[in-house]
Amino acid sequence: MPRDIRHFAFATLSPVPLLIAGALLGLWWNLAALAYIALVTAMADALAPRDGRVCDDIIAADILSTALGVVHFILLGFAVLSIAGPGSATAGDRITAFFAFGQWFGQTSNSNAHELIHRADRGLRRLGVWICISQL
Repeated sequence: MPRDIRHFAFATLSPVPLLIAGALLGLWWNLAALAYIALVTAMADALAPRDGRVCDDIIAADILSTALGVVHFILLGFAVLSIAGPGSATAGDRITAFFAFGQWFGQTSNSNAHELIHRADRGLRRLGVWICISQL
């Protein structure tokens, strides 16, 4: 049995509120996001059933990939503001935000963009290209 798309949705989208909270509230929320992405997501991935197939529901996969693309650009705005933007953020807030957002962009957005650029649909492929461009 292939992995259910809900596993991927949970693993990729559940850290988003922590990242936004970290961007707005600082250090401890950024550390929570880092820990969550590193530990909880890794455990969920290790416990999910495997049989070599990923997902049979291409429509659901395209919807999730599109949603992740939109979320990528929303989080990119939060990342820029929390790391380099004006405000009262401390060096610790900015450093932990850098690593928390970097971890999500590296694990989720990069993989998602890679998958999107291989799609036959021109819109999905362009979304993948723009995600890749934004990560340069």
